[in-house]
Amino acid sequence: MGEANKGTTSHISKIIDGNVNFGIKIPKRYLVSIAAVLVMKTLVAIIVYYLLNLGVVGSYWMDQTRVFSGPQNLILWQNPYHASSGEYLFLGWDSAWYLSIIAKGYSFSPQSIAFFPGLPSISGILNLALANPVSSLLIVTLLSGVAWVPLFQAISEHYMEKRLALVSTLIFALSPFTLLFSTVAYAEGLFLLLSLGSWWLCLKGRFGSATIVATVSATTRPVGLLLALPIFLKALKTKRIKHISEKLYILAAPGLGYLSAWVNGWLVTGNLYAIIMVNEWGTMYSFFTFITRLLPVYLLGSFSMITQYLTINPLLPYFIMLFLILTPITIIYFIRIDKELAIYSLTYYIGILVFGAILSIPRYFSFLFPLWLTPSISRAFSGKRILIPYLILSVAITIILWLSFLNGVFVG
Repeated sequence: MGEANKGTTSHISKIIDGNVNFGIKIPKRYLVSIAAVLVMKTLVAIIVYYLLNLGVVGSYWMDQTRVFSGPQNLILWQNPYHASSGEYLFLGWDSAWYLSIIAKGYSFSPQSIAFFPGLPSISGILNLALANPVSSLLIVTLLSGVAWVPLFQAISEHYMEKRLALVSTLIFALSPFTLLFSTVAYAEGLFLLLSLGSWWLCLKGRFGSATIVATVSATTRPVGLLLALPIFLKALKTKRIKHISEKLYILAAPGLGYLSAWVNGWLVTGNLYAIIMVNEWGTMYSFFTFITRLLPVYLLGSFSMITQYLTINPLLPYFIMLFLILTPITIIYFIRIDKELAIYSLTYYIGILVFGAILSIPRYFSFLFPLWLTPSISRAFSGKRILIPYLILSVAITIILWLSFLNGVFVG
């Protein structure tokens, strides 16, 4: 038995140790995680494509008789940017907003300012060369949805051994909401790439560069603004930042990213507070409004109030409860590992509860990367008897969620 364990350990070591030379040396273990994620994304995409018979029947978002003709959906049907059935595999819900912003700018609808400028701006730059907003958006989201994987693995290795870091990366990357929303045309993949890049630079002691990347991160999602706090606290802890100007720069610079969205909303609508007013989307109640306004009045009927205008996937309420319960438990545990990141996680958690749509909680919390950096969880999943069934179940749930996403059913 001991010899078998040694053989297994030796085999794993061969996989995760050593480098591959592509002009620059890349650790093999990073290629393992990248390859696993790419294979799973491709496999799930193919399964969904053929289950929906997308090439013949099409998705909900391709049918003009079923989709309401809101301004954000018009670009999905207009030539010369009409997407192919393969591209519609990644387009739905908020994708239409990002696509329309790239093609038309923010002025086509006052509601467009709810979507931060990071993703449409970067995709728009690529669109200058391609002259195709659909392809430009998909290239940025698909690439960023994979590029974050080795960054997370490198950060994981700061908190745990290499083998567990690989397990942690697979658990995170192939969890259902992460796998789905880092693949479809949403801002989550880019936000995660920038957030992880910022924290990796911070761990390297490059606080100036980390702050710049955090500033860009804040242009993709409002919670990117919160990265300033752990970077600032980490800089103070190392005592490398002494001048008050440097301290103010770290704290204030990411706010410029959020300010860009604020000013954009002001210019588009003429209302200085427009970015706040569209933040909750009326019927998309936050957890805070659910607890303080709906629950005291409607009691058990409260949840039907927040879903009355939407068809939701039946799994969604269970994932909402799961993340609401497990996220604070994980944050408390993480205090022992990295106090600065624990503070970031706590402010993120509170911010989402107060301002974020309750139905989107699984998506928001899935991309809170410190939750997936707990060594004990990685250790518990490191055996094949747990990891493989978890990955199979995650992929199966992702397929269910993706099918719902393309059928006009809300999944997050």
